[in-house]
Order: sequence, then structure tokens, then C-alpha cells
Amino acid sequence: MSPVLTLYRNAVLCAQQQDWDLATAALDAAYNAAPPAELSLEDCRTLKRHSDDLALVGQHLPCLTPTIQLFSRFLSISA
Repeated sequence: MSPVLTLYRNAVLCAQQQDWDLATAALDAAYNAAPPAELSLEDCRTLKRHSDDLALVGQHLPCLTPTIQLFSRFLSISA
């Protein structure tokens, strides 16, 4: 797993354990290290499998823009 995906995956794992503070911190770190616009197509395909968890955590961040961008990327690979 790439370092980029590891950051996003940490947010997912924390969400699955319902550790919301750590999950939001991990997702924020992932967005800062690798913004959704910079993710590869393969990274997006991998992350899309965890879209429910990412959406749940993303809504707790102070800024929804990165989460909206991530889900826009998900939609673009579905089209």
C-alpha cells in the first residue's frame, strides 16, 4: 500500500473503530499530504471501496471541500 493510501486507510480504520477524533485527524492529514485532486486513478478506485467511512469522517471536518473533491473524483471514475 502506498504511503498516500496508508494515510487515508488510517482514517477509515479509525472510523470503523468509532474513534472519531483520531479519524478526523487522520483524514485531515491525508487531505493535506495528498489532496484528492492529486490522487491517482488507482488510488481513487481503492479508496472508493471505503466511501461510506470516508463520507462519515469527512462531514466532521471544518471544511467540506476536500471531501466533496474526493467524491467528485469517485463519480468521475464511475462515469
